[in-house]
Amino acid sequence: MHPPTSSEALHRLPLTLDLQNAAPYFRIGRTLAYELARAGDFPCPVHRYGRLYRIHTADLLTTLGLDRGGWAAWHAARIRRLPAVVDLPTAAGLFFIGRSLAYTLARSNEFPCPVRRYGRLYRVRTVDLLDALGLTAPSDA
Repeated sequence: MHPPTSSEALHRLPLTLDLQNAAPYFRIGRTLAYELARAGDFPCPVHRYGRLYRIHTADLLTTLGLDRGGWAAWHAARIRRLPAVVDLPTAAGLFFIGRSLAYTLARSNEFPCPVRRYGRLYRVRTVDLLDALGLTAPSDA
């Protein structure tokens, strides 16, 4: 699998990738990718959510030396169209995390971005989502 080069192909990439889907970009097999991730030696940052290994596409494109400016701007614009605060399952969907795991991570304060709790409700600010996904530019901060 070769990295996408056209802007249209970049827009089709999801916000996060499974480790096994990101490994072919580095010409690494699935088993070796998991071994490297556990050892902390994978070519780009790997995020672990429970038993799931995820790679932010922004980190992948930066590591590969591709221009992620267009990709990041396009996805950031899509996320900015969300309300200022979203529920936990919506936020978890952006990280490709299931609903049950998202609530488990939120209860243990291990969700990828800050989660606010109002009574029984869990809410995530859209700004925090952009930061956690690496989609904010230095000028946005």
